[in-house]
Amino acid sequence: MNLPGTSQAFDQGHDIEGYDSGARDARPGRRGGFGIAPRLFLSFGGVAALTLLACGVAVIGGRDVRKSFSIATDRSVPALTEALTQQAGAASLAAAAPLLAAAGSEAERTAERDGLNGKLATLESGVERLQALGARPERIEAIRNDIAALAGATGSLDKAVALEGKLAAEIAGRRQAMNAAHAALLDSADQATKTSSDNMNMAGVATGMTFKSRMHSLLKHEVADVTRGLEASAGVERLGRLLFAGLAAGEPGELDRLSGLFDKQAKALQSALGRLPEGAWSTPLKEALAALKALGSGPDGVFEQRRGLLALPAAERRDAEQAQAGLAGRVEAATDALAKQLGPLQDESERNLKIASKQTVSESNDAIRSLMDESVKSLRGILSLKAEGNRMAGLMGQATTAPNAEVLKQLQADFAETASRAAAALAGTDKLAEQLDAKRAPLQVFGEKAGNVFELRSEQLAAQRQAEQALSESRQAA
Repeated sequence: MNLPGTSQAFDQGHDIEGYDSGARDARPGRRGGFGIAPRLFLSFGGVAALTLLACGVAVIGGRDVRKSFSIATDRSVPALTEALTQQAGAASLAAAAPLLAAAGSEAERTAERDGLNGKLATLESGVERLQALGARPERIEAIRNDIAALAGATGSLDKAVALEGKLAAEIAGRRQAMNAAHAALLDSADQATKTSSDNMNMAGVATGMTFKSRMHSLLKHEVADVTRGLEASAGVERLGRLLFAGLAAGEPGELDRLSGLFDKQAKALQSALGRLPEGAWSTPLKEALAALKALGSGPDGVFEQRRGLLALPAAERRDAEQAQAGLAGRVEAATDALAKQLGPLQDESERNLKIASKQTVSESNDAIRSLMDESVKSLRGILSLKAEGNRMAGLMGQATTAPNAEVLKQLQADFAETASRAAAALAGTDKLAEQLDAKRAPLQVFGEKAGNVFELRSEQLAAQRQAEQALSESRQAA
């Protein structure tokens, strides 16, 4: 004689073993084939089946029905309640891990970590209660192993998130110091440009009245054309750097400042281009400038796009930053296109200057030769250094938000070439230029010495990958 349902319940207990084996075969990607929640279900299944069997035996043996019911309620109902409670706890852990990964501050990270640790402690206590309620030892051991794995994954995730936050703070500090060094270089370059121009003008006057007309023409036309071309090139790099700085801005106030500087610089550059000699390059040059200006204005421009990104919750910001990588490519392409359009004009201005210089030298004395070899060379070196300094700062700023290691490697290679040109810009010039060159090193160091922005961003990308791996492991363990 069998009690109705007793044999079926016992068979279901055996079916659980079959489910265990099937789950292991069907999910080879997970360690051991199980997480905590399935094991909790299985541990309860064994207790429930054995308890129902005991009830059946008790009735068959003529025992009191109330005693049989007591066996069921004292063991299977508490075991069911505990198993379901701990299953919910495991699910809560799986849901809480992404919140730790998305923590936007140290305080938020600490709070999420402490919350996870509390849930782990609760889960461990629940396993002790399940063991006391008669869950099978091998199930208890497997659950404890999964809890240990989850604790390890959570610890790894916390360390990776903490490291990423630390590196983000270091990068922000480097960026601030880098901007200060860049501003110091530009200020010194502007002062040196004025002084060098004044010296050049004085040298021209010193040649005497005999060559006054020729020198005046040279300074007003050929030298001025070269100067304006170099200043325009420096202005292009400055615009590009402001756009890249906008892509990396950390707060709306910084965006307002950068946007204002961009508008001011764009107007100055447009005015400078309007003073350049007309040629085949004129129309393409205006079109290239318009394309670059468009990236800094309107709702689709860099500054408004970044403003919208900063308004997003921290958990959504990383995906948006990845999507913004395409905008960085457009900025770089537009900057390069405008710089390329300036090339033919600069080449012609240089040729005209050389021709005019030869004519002037042939008509002048050593004073004229000194003017060409020293004063003009010094001015050209100062302006070249200014342009290369802008590009160095732009490349380092772009590196702080590089989306992956491949892009970062290319930026570092471009920086090395730019730094080499910057170092050579003032070779053989006068003392004024040598003093300015001393301002280059404090900026260049942020991209070369130990702890430079390229190394820090590489470490930050590695920390992000570690956090993603730890998050995946925590999901599997739960």
